[in-house]
Amino acid sequence: MEDKYQFLRQSLPELVSEAARDGGINRRAQLIITLLEECDQLANAARLNERRSKAFKDLPLCSSALTAEERIRLDENLKSLLSFLGSPGDWGYDTQLGRLTILLDGLRRDIWTSDVQPETVEVA
Repeated sequence: MEDKYQFLRQSLPELVSEAARDGGINRRAQLIITLLEECDQLANAARLNERRSKAFKDLPLCSSALTAEERIRLDENLKSLLSFLGSPGDWGYDTQLGRLTILLDGLRRDIWTSDVQPETVEVA
């Protein structure tokens, strides 16, 4: 997303150093700095709130593609955990463990349908 305040951000150091050379403080530059900091905090809070409100199924599997080894290891560990958990009904469908069992089963399927990092071949 484009920062519509980029011009202000770029000109601030010059304004602050100009005021310092003149032996003072540029009050407008200080106010702009404060406003930009508040704007950034609000934007970060909005992004965080947007991420938190997304449904689990709508989230990406991970931030970057899994390697083939990660996919296999993750699947094996989830398989063991799911084996212990059994079926969601064992815990009660409307319980945390019941829902976790359902989510983990879906996650395991997603692991095998997600993109994989291409293998790198080292040349000797």
